Amino acid sequence: MMRASWQARGSSSRGMSQGLVYRWRADGSDADLLTDAASTPVTVTGATAVETFDYEFPSRGACLRCHNEAAGGALGIEAAQLNREFAYPTRRANQLRALAHVGYFAAPIPDPATLPVLPAIDDAADVEARARSYLDVNCSVCHRPGGGTPVNMDLRRETALTAANVIDIAATGNDLGIADARRIAPGAGARSLLLARMRRDDSLRMPPVSTHRVDAAGTALIEAWIASLPPPT
Repeated sequence: MMRASWQARGSSSRGMSQGLVYRWRADGSDADLLTDAASTPVTVTGATAVETFDYEFPSRGACLRCHNEAAGGALGIEAAQLNREFAYPTRRANQLRALAHVGYFAAPIPDPATLPVLPAIDDAADVEARARSYLDVNCSVCHRPGGGTPVNMDLRRETALTAANVIDIAATGNDLGIADARRIAPGAGARSLLLARMRRDDSLRMPPVSTHRVDAAGTALIEAWIASLPPPT
């Protein structure tokens, strides 16, 4: 469901979700419902290398860490993410207009020019807009009021940075051994726990579920944003 006053056809109202995880059988004939977490080795052949890694199937409970009630249960593509042009086979068009044209919405949509836009990581928007967009999409499902985390950060893009409880806030838990650590230390990425957790590949990484690789482009964006923040006065 999109976060807007209009809904995609067939979407339901917000509420608790149920996590269901399936794994395809080796012969591809069917998929089986898993009752607990599992993993399986996967080999991927890239342009320059062959890599084998463990593909993780999260438990049903792990699914609900992100698909939580505070975030609306159903996550995924929002209107603000789709509110941009896309190169279709025959023409370029705003994705919301295109979806409306083929009948995906139960009611007429507002003019996309009046709707919020989440800039992409490589967009021409300024670094703060792109960083706040990145944190909203990747982190705010849990880091918001009622999101179930032990810290009171609010990384939703609509929350003013001064009210997000991240700027120059001292560590309240594990400081990862960083001297004078802050959730975000303006101008000092090396002291910023948010960036440090994004760079980890262990149990202390963020996001914590079903990811084992560092997002190089994402960490570079957040590092650049932190570097641009003026030091506290």
